[in-house]
Amino acid sequence: ILDVPEFSEVEHLKKVFKAFKEKAKIADLLSKSLDKSDIKVYIGGELSLEINNAALILSPYSSGNNLTGGIGVFGPMRMDYYNLIPFLITTSKFMNRIMKS
Repeated sequence: ILDVPEFSEVEHLKKVFKAFKEKAKIADLLSKSLDKSDIKVYIGGELSLEINNAALILSPYSSGNNLTGGIGVFGPMRMDYYNLIPFLITTSKFMNRIMKS
């Protein structure tokens, strides 16, 4: 995170860590995202975490018909969505197969 220019400012980095400490907001965001079977992308203000130049990509996985969890990537708004989204989709499909075993 520290190598990314958007997060190199101390004050902005404090906001990022503060957002992750506020578990209720993160849990609410995750539960809203994981009740769907599709990948979800939150950009800037959509995160509702007082972080304007960040993004979060989430992809759910399940065991059978039960949603088990999700994997995601948090980073700057300018992250490589073109490559990250297919990577997360593939990884969640892999997790689905593992969870069914």
